[in-house]
Amino acid sequence: MFDKYWDNKTAGTKWVDIKDRYCVVAKKAKSRTIVVRLISAAGTGFTYVKQRPRTAAYRLTMMKFDPIVNRHVLFVENKIK
Repeated sequence: MFDKYWDNKTAGTKWVDIKDRYCVVAKKAKSRTIVVRLISAAGTGFTYVKQRPRTAAYRLTMMKFDPIVNRHVLFVENKIK
């Protein structure tokens, strides 16, 4: 019935039946930021969680306080799975 409307433009969308009417539900956009985990370079396993822009061309590194070694150390980015 709706095969004539199904072409490359609507690939990936889905049809929803609402009170005998069919509507196309569009995909949600990806968020502009991603959540990353900052892991201590001191090797203690202590982490921080931060957000950074998805389109950034750099990996996030920060000097933050590590309470296990009781000093400021370098924290490097690692993605959250």
